[in-house]
Amino acid sequence: EDLAAYRQTGVGSVQSTPLISRTGSRLGMISTAWTTPHEPSERDWRLFDILTRQAADVIERQQSHAAVRRSREYAEAVLRTSPAPLLVLESDLRVAHANEAFYRRFQVKPENTEGRLVYELGNSQWNIPRLRELLEDILPHQSWFEQFEVTHVSESIARSTMLVNARRMGV
Repeated sequence: EDLAAYRQTGVGSVQSTPLISRTGSRLGMISTAWTTPHEPSERDWRLFDILTRQAADVIERQQSHAAVRRSREYAEAVLRTSPAPLLVLESDLRVAHANEAFYRRFQVKPENTEGRLVYELGNSQWNIPRLRELLEDILPHQSWFEQFEVTHVSESIARSTMLVNARRMGV
């Protein structure tokens, strides 16, 4: 039945090769069609092998990128919807992202927050020597801390005491 359909479309022979990832999982098939009956040569087999490995690598890379994109979208949704004020810092302690709860709580805007060192935020009220020491220790030592007490004083917000938690997040 398949052979008859191929012949009606002018296909004389078909070579199908499975696409196998480097980890051994099956990703699909790649097929080559000729208009006349064809017996692949040794050179053809080597080319099929090279092409199928490259195609499998491309597919695997695309799947990996899609998984990373989904993970990032999920993390951003968690950040965005959290009722607690949250900051995401780059390895140099610049603010990569802050959530809406952070902007509301501290009455700041993204353009005055993102890309700046955490110690420069507001009127430098986060420039606390012990907090700085704790934050700078996280990356090189894979450490973390919880409930570090910070007293926040601002002209527009009443004095408040917060508990700060921080940890390295693998990406």
